[in-house]
Amino acid sequence: MFRKKSVITVLVIMGLALFAAGIAYGALTTYSNKTEKFSIGYPSDWSKHEGYEGSVVMFVSPAEYEGDSFSENINVFTSDLPSGYTLSQYYSLNLDDVKQNLKGVKIYEQKDLTINGIPAKYVIYTYESDSVGTLKVLQYFIVYKTKGYVITCGAPPDNYQKYSDTFKAIANSFKAF
Repeated sequence: MFRKKSVITVLVIMGLALFAAGIAYGALTTYSNKTEKFSIGYPSDWSKHEGYEGSVVMFVSPAEYEGDSFSENINVFTSDLPSGYTLSQYYSLNLDDVKQNLKGVKIYEQKDLTINGIPAKYVIYTYESDSVGTLKVLQYFIVYKTKGYVITCGAPPDNYQKYSDTFKAIANSFKAF
């Protein structure tokens, strides 16, 4: 009996959390790219920019107030990989690149996870941008068949927590095909 109540309690809590998350970022609009073989959701009030600075697509949050100097955003980059290239190799290569090319990188968290049945890794870090100061980044790495995907979510540190659930919901909507 206790176990049954515990399971029901957990399901109710999970349902409330999903409901609250839905309120936080609303329904996601699906972006699909047949050439790069993926789809991902994004909030309908965010703007979509394909091919921006080498990304396949970038999603940008609306300005929060007049004079808002930084729009939180998500970019998706892809790479063609040789057969047999592993997620660990792809992650290490990209993380080394981050450390070498960004100033003042501080890593806060690194974990393995699964996104829609596909093994993935993520890292949370900050770095110093010449144009906007410190930025906090949540970056996901996925290898599916011979394609590598990097989903990069960025915000100023003081705004990161506000967008964290939205970033995670967008990343968790990713599907490779």
